Amino acid sequence: MARLLDTHTLIHIFKNAGGVRARMAQCKDADIKLCTPVLWELMTGAFKAQNACSQLARLDMAKPVLTSGRLTWLPPSRQPRSGRN
Repeated sequence: MARLLDTHTLIHIFKNAGGVRARMAQCKDADIKLCTPVLWELMTGAFKAQNACSQLARLDMAKPVLTSGRLTWLPPSRQPRSGRN
């Protein structure tokens, strides 16, 4: 079953909080997905942080994971529609 991760879930993964990493490790790699707004929110939060350089460096280190094998990027054209107008 596919898992579309939200910003809070990724923050928990970065902080190793709430057992999220352990639960995600049980999923198939191909089932873990990201969408554009999540990456935008992470970047925005990093830029607004008091320690922006540190936060941006952490995101930069995670870039290979966020954009390759472990997590699959869902471009806007392929993101599920909510049915709301």
